[in-house]
Amino acid sequence: MALRILGLSIVSALTLCFATQAPARTVSAPSSVKAAAEMREGRPHEGPPAHHAFCRRSPAHCAAPPVARPGAIAVLSKSAFEQLHAFNGDANNLFKPITDADVYGVSDFWTVPQYVADCEDYVLYKRAKLIEAGWPPEAVLIGVVRSPTEGYHAVLIVRTSRGELVLDNLRDEILDWRETGYEWVIRQSTKDPRKWVEIDGGAPKPGLATAKTPSAS
Repeated sequence: MALRILGLSIVSALTLCFATQAPARTVSAPSSVKAAAEMREGRPHEGPPAHHAFCRRSPAHCAAPPVARPGAIAVLSKSAFEQLHAFNGDANNLFKPITDADVYGVSDFWTVPQYVADCEDYVLYKRAKLIEAGWPPEAVLIGVVRSPTEGYHAVLIVRTSRGELVLDNLRDEILDWRETGYEWVIRQSTKDPRKWVEIDGGAPKPGLATAKTPSAS
């Protein structure tokens, strides 16, 4: 897949989007939640063109929330965290991972998946299901990151009382955003998910584990 952002087409075979998942681990809250820090939103950004195309095709998925709750977070109990972890794992195993080029013949095509998916399709599915379950749209945001070795990748950011957590199709484990090893590039705005913003200081925190990508399946 080639995520089109920053006015350029970043063309790369993003194995991040369809790599074999790491083995499941024991469920536990991310280590950074005790000192949770929010991402700092920077300048407005145009966002991925393929996401705008998705919104034109599927406007219901991109409509303004019925009740605006800028900066909303979800209160996350231990049991709710365990349910979120289970949901992420189930969603990761629901679809066959495959590239947009193989399915649609184009480098970047965003859609809510039915049978096959690459990274942004997993994200759209997870976001839609969480919003259906009552999570505030402003607390369930799409983010675009860059791996130090693999390139651009889409993930879901869930803003909670225990920190900003990342649901990733590459791992069932849920991590605090600072523990992913990714460089954070852009995400949907907490004020209005129809808009995108840059992330200030989005480089991975020194000393935190770098996300590793297994061989593509």
